[in-house]
Amino acid sequence: MRVLLCGGGTAGHVMPAIAIGEIIEKNFPGATIAFAGREGGGENEAYSKTKHRLYTIDIKGLSRSISLNNAKTFFKLIKSGRNARSIISNFNPDIIIGTGGYVCYPFIRQGQRMKIKTVIHESNVSPGLVTRLLGGRCDQLLLNLEGTKSYLRKTSNISVVGNPTRSGFSAITKSEARQRLRIPDGQKLILSFGGSLGAEMINEAVIGFMYRYASNNKSIYHIHATGKIYFEKVKDKYPELFEKWRNIKVVPYIDDMPLFLSAADLAITRSGAMTVSELLRCGTPSILIPSPNVTANHQYVNADYMQKIGASILIEEKDMSVERLRNEIMSLISDPSRIKHMSECARAASPTDTELLTVNAIKKLTIR
Repeated sequence: MRVLLCGGGTAGHVMPAIAIGEIIEKNFPGATIAFAGREGGGENEAYSKTKHRLYTIDIKGLSRSISLNNAKTFFKLIKSGRNARSIISNFNPDIIIGTGGYVCYPFIRQGQRMKIKTVIHESNVSPGLVTRLLGGRCDQLLLNLEGTKSYLRKTSNISVVGNPTRSGFSAITKSEARQRLRIPDGQKLILSFGGSLGAEMINEAVIGFMYRYASNNKSIYHIHATGKIYFEKVKDKYPELFEKWRNIKVVPYIDDMPLFLSAADLAITRSGAMTVSELLRCGTPSILIPSPNVTANHQYVNADYMQKIGASILIEEKDMSVERLRNEIMSLISDPSRIKHMSECARAASPTDTELLTVNAIKKLTIR
């Protein structure tokens, strides 16, 4: 079996592609895998760490507003179709699997025209443009979350499989994770982060909470990742956070997210597809602050869904303040039954057998 996986633009598209590739390797011995991304894409670094071939095409997303650059982008899109067809002919896949982003469009569309089996995996609650345009023509449409069904007209080709995440998620119990992180008994662990690069607004609100409230509350143990580009600035401005209080820890980045999320009583973060999937997999209650600077406001839709199923609290950036954050945090951690209920809601919304469901969906396409 030969499988071409395509997705690009953000980690939310790339990491599921890599994870699906790992599932295929594990469950389909002898399968040949290749990836397709955009030429010059920074996210290709993740693809390059795999042992598989990477194809690239010169493509750019259309601006959502009227722009002269869209004319050049449109011609690139036309050319990318020819390039994608050439790559498909060269690799000769049995299945093409797209995980989102505009780089998927030419590969999925050309695959459909060439009568090759096509699959799209949609991670966000609100489906992206590629899913909306091509999902109905795919042989299989794999969804991360049940709530996405309400956005789609055709449902006969849909399977809700969850989002493939790193193997460490759900592989460790909360008590084991707390022991490994040496979190003192009786303290509630708050984990906050804004992604690898960080988020300035989250930093300002969280650092304000840590400085003014968490530092004086010994029932709290708070770990915050500033993002690599903000770390030195925070360290220079708030040296007490690094020297004075033992129940506060500020770091540039969290490498072992499965360990930290498994230990946390509460997470404060953005609401990208991968983050939401990891929160659900670990059953971690959360306060979600969606980025307003993303396509189609999909982070808000993700956070709104999480709030509706009872797993999270949504705070928009425009409504964020240190006091608002403090009130929400203290309301949650002072109510163990509410935290427990949110954790149960999170776990209930995440398929526990993502690998098996994904394998079964692929097998349907390989049966002659």
